[in-house]
Amino acid sequence: MTHVTMLEIMATMSSCFAIYFNKAAETKDPVEKMKFTIVGAIAYFYFEKIFEKPLNPILGETYEAYGQDGSVIFLE
Repeated sequence: MTHVTMLEIMATMSSCFAIYFNKAAETKDPVEKMKFTIVGAIAYFYFEKIFEKPLNPILGETYEAYGQDGSVIFLE
């Protein structure tokens, strides 16, 4: 077992989305937009490979995380 819950792992896995998707929104070139979108999706798989079993979610558990760019994620 790992010391983090499933909600914390889900927030960690989606931490790269805001960075790459914001860069994709700022650029005008459609090819560059596609590149940033693909990189964001591939970055998701790096955090997905966890070999320890996370703690099962507890009924009523909530988690709140803040991204580097100021984005906020709420999980329940």
